[in-house]
Amino acid sequence: MANADLIEQRQYAEAVLGGLNIRPFRVDLTEGQLLVPKGRLVVARKLCKHFGWPFEVKALTSSS
Repeated sequence: MANADLIEQRQYAEAVLGGLNIRPFRVDLTEGQLLVPKGRLVVARKLCKHFGWPFEVKALTSSS
């Protein structure tokens, strides 16, 4: 199971992404991935770098 710090980071990431109207998105703690629409990849990567989130940003596809 993921530690409490990682869960808090996920919850904070969800709040920030929702507030910036980056939808749909998916945070996968087991794989360490943040899945966002293809057009928002650059913004999501900058957010991860700025906040120090330990997520690898990938494009959200219909099979994700």
